[in-house]
Amino acid sequence: MLSSLLGMFAGYLSIIFRKAANFGTYLFESSQKIGNFSFADLSIYIPIFVSIIFVAIYANTAFWGARGFSSILKAVFKTHGHLSLNNSFKKLGLSLLSIIGKGSVGRESMIAQCSGGFGSWLGRVFHLNSKKTVRLIVSSAAAAIAATYGAPIAGILFAIELLAEEVHVSLAPMIVASLSASLIVKSYGLDPVIDINTWTHVAGKDLYIFAILGILSGMFGALYSHASNIASKKLYEKKFSPLIAGFGIFALLIYLPDLTGGGYEQASSMIQSNSTINEMLVYALGKALITILCINSGWAGGHFGPIFSIGIALGLIFGAKFSYISASLAIAGAAALCASITHAPLALIILTWEMTDSSDVFIPVTICVVAAILVRDFFNVRNLYESPLIDLLSKKTNKKNQKTIKEIMEKKPETVNSDQKIKDVLYLTRTKKQTYFPVLKNERLNGIITRANVLHALEADLHGKINKEHLNDKVGRWKSSIEEILIIKENDLVIDTAHKMRVSGINISHLPVVNNLEEMKIVGVLHSEDVLKALDV
Repeated sequence: MLSSLLGMFAGYLSIIFRKAANFGTYLFESSQKIGNFSFADLSIYIPIFVSIIFVAIYANTAFWGARGFSSILKAVFKTHGHLSLNNSFKKLGLSLLSIIGKGSVGRESMIAQCSGGFGSWLGRVFHLNSKKTVRLIVSSAAAAIAATYGAPIAGILFAIELLAEEVHVSLAPMIVASLSASLIVKSYGLDPVIDINTWTHVAGKDLYIFAILGILSGMFGALYSHASNIASKKLYEKKFSPLIAGFGIFALLIYLPDLTGGGYEQASSMIQSNSTINEMLVYALGKALITILCINSGWAGGHFGPIFSIGIALGLIFGAKFSYISASLAIAGAAALCASITHAPLALIILTWEMTDSSDVFIPVTICVVAAILVRDFFNVRNLYESPLIDLLSKKTNKKNQKTIKEIMEKKPETVNSDQKIKDVLYLTRTKKQTYFPVLKNERLNGIITRANVLHALEADLHGKINKEHLNDKVGRWKSSIEEILIIKENDLVIDTAHKMRVSGINISHLPVVNNLEEMKIVGVLHSEDVLKALDV
C-alpha cells in the first residue's frame, strides 16, 4: 500500500513539476507586453538573476546544490533511510529555478529525491525499520524514471542496478511504485518528456556499425565522467561558482541557444532535423561542457536528460554516413552514452524498447550498450552518481582524521587540590554533574580522583551509608597517580588518542587533558563517548 502511495506521489509530482516548469519558461519567453515592457526582453538575463539567487541562498543555508540520485544513494547506503522531505522540497524549488534559468540539468533526479524524501517520511510515520524505509526510497527512483519517461520496467531496472542490494525483497515495492507513477502520468494524457518513436529497421549486416558507435560512446562517456569529477572537486560548494554557470548560459542564449535547457526538446527534434555534422559536434561538446558546469556549480538537477540528448547527437554524427539508419543510431547512441555514465545498461536497453515501442531495438541497442560498457570499464571510471558521495565521505574522513582533542573535550572542568579533603570531593559529586576530578598540585596535574575513589575511601555500602572516619583525609591519599592514568594533550589528534585508549589496557571513561607535558596545566576533560562520536563510530 505504501509503495502505491509513493508511486502516486511521484506521478502527481512529475505532472505538477512539468507544468510549473513549462509555465515558468513560457512566462519569460512570451511576447506579451505590459505597456512597452515584454518579459521576453528579460529572457537572456534570467540565468544571471537565477545564479545570483543561488549565491544568496547558499550563503545563508546549510545545503548546496541538489544531485537527486546521489542524495538517494547517500540515504540508502549511508544514513539508513533518512532523507529529509523538507530539504527535498527546497531542492525541488532550486531545480525549478534552474529549469526556468535555462540550466542544462535533468529533472528526473529531483523528482526521485523528493519522492524518496516522501518515502523516508512515510517510514517515520508508520514506524518502519530502516530496511523497509530504504526499500521505499529505492522505489522512488524507479517511480521517477517511470513518470518522466513513461517506462516503468526501465525504472525498476534502473533502481536495481543503481541502488538495490536485496533485490528479492525490494522488487515488489519497486514494481508497485513504478507502475503507479506511470499510470498516474498516462491518465492525464501526458507523453514522455522525450519522443523517440522513430526507430528504423536494422539489417544484420549493419550491426557492426552499432558496435563501433558503442566504443565511441563509451570513450565519450568516460571522458564526460572524468571531467565532471574534476569539475566537482574544483567548483562544488564554492561561494560564487553558480555565477560561472549563469554567465555561461547567458552567453549561450546569445550565440547558441539550443545548447541551453535540459535537452529534452532538442533530443526529440534533432532526430527529425537535417542538422550538419558540425552542428551536431558543436552540440555534443558544448552541451557536455555546460551540463558539467551547471550541475557542479550548484544548479540543481541531474545528468540523465542532458546526456541522453548528447548521445543522440553523437549517434547522428556517426550516422551521417549511414543516413538510412541514422535515427536508430541516434537512439542507440543515447542509450550507450547514458549506460556508460550511469552504470545502468539493462535499464537503458529496456528504456529504448519502452520509448520506441519496438522489439527491433534489442539486438542493435544491446550491442551498442555492451561495447560502451566494456570501454568504460577499461578506463575504470566511477559511477557519476556515486562520485559525489565518495568525495563527501572522503572529505569527512579527512576532516575526522585532522580533528584535535581541544575541539571535542569538555573545557574548564571542575578540579580539586591535592590538599583538599575527601568530604569536599564528596560534596562536589553530589552538587555537580561531574564525577571525575583532575587533582592539582601547584597548578600542575598531579592525578585524578573519581566518585569511585571517594566511595572506596569511605567504604560506602549499597545503601549509601558511609564510614565517616576518612572524611577529613586529604585527596592526595586516595587519588590515582599520574603513572596510573593516561594523559592527553589538547593538540593530540582524536584518531591517535583513540588508538592510545585502545592499546593502553586501562579502563577509561574520562581522561585529563593538559596543554603540554612540561607545564601539565589542565585545560579539559575528555569523555570516551565524545571520541566515538567524533569518529562517527
